[in-house]
Amino acid sequence: MNTYSFMPRSLFDLSLTLMFALMVIPNIIRPSIVGVFVAVMIYESVKRGAGFNLRRFLWDGSFYIVLVISLMYTSNLGYGFQKLGTMSPLLIFPIGFAFFPQALISQAFDNLKKYQQIYIIAVVLLTVGQFAYYFPHYKWTLLTHYPALVMKGLYRQHPLYLSTHIGLAILFSWFLIKSERNSKIVLFYCVLDAILLFFMFILLKKGPIITLFLLATLFLLLHKNKRILKLYLASIGLVVCAILVVPKLMDKFEQLSHIETIGSGHINSVNIRYTIYGEAIKLIRHAPFFGYGVGDAKERLIKEYKPLSDMLYAKRYNSHDQYLGIILMVGGLGLIVFLGYLSYHFVLGIRYGNHILIFTILIYGMFMLFENMLEREDGVIFFAFFVGFYSIFNGQTANQIE
Repeated sequence: MNTYSFMPRSLFDLSLTLMFALMVIPNIIRPSIVGVFVAVMIYESVKRGAGFNLRRFLWDGSFYIVLVISLMYTSNLGYGFQKLGTMSPLLIFPIGFAFFPQALISQAFDNLKKYQQIYIIAVVLLTVGQFAYYFPHYKWTLLTHYPALVMKGLYRQHPLYLSTHIGLAILFSWFLIKSERNSKIVLFYCVLDAILLFFMFILLKKGPIITLFLLATLFLLLHKNKRILKLYLASIGLVVCAILVVPKLMDKFEQLSHIETIGSGHINSVNIRYTIYGEAIKLIRHAPFFGYGVGDAKERLIKEYKPLSDMLYAKRYNSHDQYLGIILMVGGLGLIVFLGYLSYHFVLGIRYGNHILIFTILIYGMFMLFENMLEREDGVIFFAFFVGFYSIFNGQTANQIE
């Protein structure tokens, strides 16, 4: 790889480079980088007289608009505004991409490979860097402590969200491997994927592991690429060996065969989610159409925990399923708006052969089944950016992206 190709060649290129490198930028600085990206898009649009794509903004920002409307019937306005602040990338990025000049789409596409490489390397640097930082103190016991330690310091990452980034980085690498002709570079990507898989396993999150291999199977069926097949089979072998050799990993997957409420079974991540889902569904039955409002939804759920479990009540768990969380906040109507936004881009992705957009939506859509991805900065910034960015290629050069 030519290292000089990573150097930004314009303000526009710099803003996108920083967005893809966001994983190695401390959390406290990330909102400023997002602000720079939007400001650059506005500047480039004004400079070229490109204007504002109102239709795109209304479509992509529709779900956030529904959240704002829910303030009309929520009682805890303070928490409501706090939640809207956290989820503001769902409005900010639609503004940025509504200003995205059509004239710059080809430039963004020409640099797509570079941006994906930057993101993959950023995720590898973060995971390896954190491991190297703590290793002198913990030695090999770090394999056990790593999931807790990643939630500390400048880059505070919940293990599940870090697993999400690892999954995305591996996903991006498939597209690079598929089109790469240089066998040495392909080997380099495979080494990076092996490192990322290692960290995914020590983070011990079942959902991302299962999601990744389901999507790997789909990717293989669609592309029938020999390189990906070899990587897929090798990864399957590593997964099986890891599950058989690592007792904690074996225990994690065994939990799926004994799903119970925490009142009648063991307290583990699967049973906790199963219990929460049951309580969330009970609440939804009382407000199925409009929900409880963005400010009241979580508190209403937490109140349901009090007679059920001191642990759930004390830890103030959210719904741990984004779709249930949306229904609690803005009801079934709000969920229809959100799914409409996703489906719109998904269908266009199919129409124009934009496979990377399709897989990005699929990976986030599946992760949302077991985590509230839109209600934490770690999830919502990257979700809103990646869907917005990859969707700009629909109808342009997307036929080359597959």
